[in-house]
Amino acid sequence: MAGDGGGLVIDTDLAFVHPLLGEALAYYRSKAKGRVPRRTDLDPAGMLAFLPNVILFDVVPADGDGPDRYVYRLMGTSIAAYYGEHTWRDVDEVLPPEALARTRRALDAALQRDAPIRAVARVVDPRKSWLIGEALVAPLSQHGTATDMVFAVMFFWSEDSPPGHGAARPRRPRT
Repeated sequence: MAGDGGGLVIDTDLAFVHPLLGEALAYYRSKAKGRVPRRTDLDPAGMLAFLPNVILFDVVPADGDGPDRYVYRLMGTSIAAYYGEHTWRDVDEVLPPEALARTRRALDAALQRDAPIRAVARVVDPRKSWLIGEALVAPLSQHGTATDMVFAVMFFWSEDSPPGHGAARPRRPRT
């Protein structure tokens, strides 16, 4: 596992805490079959347990020396409820600087490895800093010729109530 000093941990051992991320990884691997899966390999019926937490990103190659751009192609309902609906918007347009840096780092790591990673960090938003976010981030291909998309599944939970300890949904601690 590698941290960034800003709280993001990239885990290539894929030691997920949230059990549905383990299910998402098994689903992804079942579609990979020794290659990066195509977007058309993904079937919502096979992802019902974690579908509200799915995010698909398009990777837009850089013009010149800049970094690649990431555009939200799909946001599951749970993710949109947390972040707002940003389908077809560039992550650079909607995320604050620290969250953007973490998001780019996680997406870049999965693409550079050409393999799934686990990303985990405390939520950046000071109004929700009691939440932990954990994600499966994995390469995906639009047409099977290039890795030009990213498949992600993300869950949040309260730091005092990790998954498997009775919390079905993130809740703010009582004061």
